[in-house]
Amino acid sequence: LYVQKMQGILQSSKDRLSTAREIMNHLQAHLGSTLEATTFITAVAAVFDRRRSTVEVARAGHLPLLVRRGRRIQEVKPPGVWLGKAEMKAFEGMMQPVSLDVKNGDALLFFTDGIVETSNAQKREFGLPRLKKTFSTSNGTAKSIVSKCFKAVGAFSHYSPVLDDKTFVAVRVQSL
Repeated sequence: LYVQKMQGILQSSKDRLSTAREIMNHLQAHLGSTLEATTFITAVAAVFDRRRSTVEVARAGHLPLLVRRGRRIQEVKPPGVWLGKAEMKAFEGMMQPVSLDVKNGDALLFFTDGIVETSNAQKREFGLPRLKKTFSTSNGTAKSIVSKCFKAVGAFSHYSPVLDDKTFVAVRVQSL
């Protein structure tokens, strides 16, 4: 239900929000105060500026964004606390978005914790290092990157039942 709430909040305000910081602050202001004391939400926001060839990234306790240029993988993990875990003023103070230059051919990979926490029969997790290795050799379109990453996670776990959400979003930078 929280994802649906977030979608509604963002959909109703999309024309007024132009930066990743504004998106996160808006979510905290409208969602953070409605969460139970034991509940929190992680999130990441990215706003692409095609004119400047940049992406602004803000993070609320979420896993890092992975950026690939060639075969080099960079973890992007700007400071930020979970939605619902701090008062608004403190939340704003902890939020420190970063701006990244992007070039044609770069790829960005967003993912949920269910990906890296997927385990195999020996109870070992797929993990961030394995994901980074898979991503470093994934070429082609954003769709093919996601497909290769899902196949690697599935093969690792022998396609065991899903215990947590498993989501990938890939962006391939082209024609800037």
